[in-house]
Amino acid sequence: MLLNPPLQKNYDNVSQRVLSGLLIAFSEFNPIKSDISIEAQKKFYDIMKNILLTMYNNPEKIGLPVSKDDYFKAFMCGNQRPDFDKMLKEIRVCINDFFRILCFAGKIGTIKENSLTIDVKTIKNVKIKIKNEYTTFLNSIGIPTSVTKEHIIFMLENKILKAWQLLANVTLPKDIYDKSDYGKPVSFGVLKFACALFSNDLNYYQNNIELIHGLPIGYFTPYINDLKKHGFYKDISGDLFSINFSIMGKISGFAIQFHDRFDEQFYFMAYNCKGVKAMLADFNNLSTPIKNYLVFSCGKCNSCMGCTKGGKSKIFTMNVKHNKQNIALCPQFNRREWFAKDINEHFMLNLIE
Repeated sequence: MLLNPPLQKNYDNVSQRVLSGLLIAFSEFNPIKSDISIEAQKKFYDIMKNILLTMYNNPEKIGLPVSKDDYFKAFMCGNQRPDFDKMLKEIRVCINDFFRILCFAGKIGTIKENSLTIDVKTIKNVKIKIKNEYTTFLNSIGIPTSVTKEHIIFMLENKILKAWQLLANVTLPKDIYDKSDYGKPVSFGVLKFACALFSNDLNYYQNNIELIHGLPIGYFTPYINDLKKHGFYKDISGDLFSINFSIMGKISGFAIQFHDRFDEQFYFMAYNCKGVKAMLADFNNLSTPIKNYLVFSCGKCNSCMGCTKGGKSKIFTMNVKHNKQNIALCPQFNRREWFAKDINEHFMLNLIE
C-alpha cells in the first residue's frame, strides 16, 4: 500500500488525475522464485516506483501537460466536451507509449553486459512514437538512455536488467503484436508491468479499493464467497487507465470499475440487467431484497414515451406496489452504476440477490 492515495475530487493538474489509477493499482513488493535474486527484483521494483512517483509529482518532465485539473461529470460522454476529451486521450497515449516501450524492451530486447537494447523499428511497428522527453526523463532519474536511428539503449547493472526482463516476461503475453479482442491481453500486461507486479497476481487490488474507500479490509470477501457458491468467478482486467474488478456469472455479475475521467472515479455496478421487465411483471412474487433493488434502481416513469419507439410499441412501464405505495417503474432506464456513498450492507445484499 505504498502509493495508494486517498480518493480525491481535485488534483494539482489533469495529468495527475490520469495517473491516479496507476497509483491506486501499484503493488506491494512481492518477489517470485527465480534465478534472478530478490535483491535485483527489489531494485527494479524501486525503479518502477520512482518512475511513477516522479511522473505523478512532475508530469512536465515527461512532456505531460500541467493544465488545471478537470473532469467529466458522471455519465457524460466524450463528445459533450470534445476538446477536453482530446487532451485526455493525448495524455493517455503519452503515458501508455512510455510504459509500452519499457515493457517491450524487457520482453524482446537484448541484454549484453550492462545494456538492454531494442530495435527502433520494432517500436514503430506497434505504432509507438518515441519522444525525446522519454529519453530525457529516464536520464534524469538515473537510467542512462540513448536513441539512435536503429536502437534504443538502456544502461543499468546487468542483474537489474535481468530483473527488468523477468518482470516483462511474467506480466506480458508472448505476442506483443496480439490484436485479438482489441489487444486487451497486451494492454493488461502493460498495466501489470507498470505496477511492478512480479507475482502477476492482482488480487490485492480488492484491498486497495476497500482501503481508499474507508471500508474494512476484506469487506467484499463474504459477498464474493457467497456468489462463488452459486458458480460465479472473480475476474480482474483492464489497462493503464480503466481497471475492472468483477465477480461474473453466466448472465450478470457485480463489478467495481475505475474511470479516471469522471468526478466519481469508482463505479460499483451490476453488469447487465436482462430480465428486469419480466421481474417487474412478476413483482408480487419476488423476494423482498429483489423488490428493494428494483425500486432503488429502476427509473420512475415520467411519461417521456421513449420506450414506445415513437409510438411503435407498448409502454414498458410497470405499476407495482411497494411499502404501501403505488410506483410506476421503467425497466428501460434501469440504473446499473452506483457510487461509494451507496455502498452498505443493505445495498450489497439487495444487489447480489
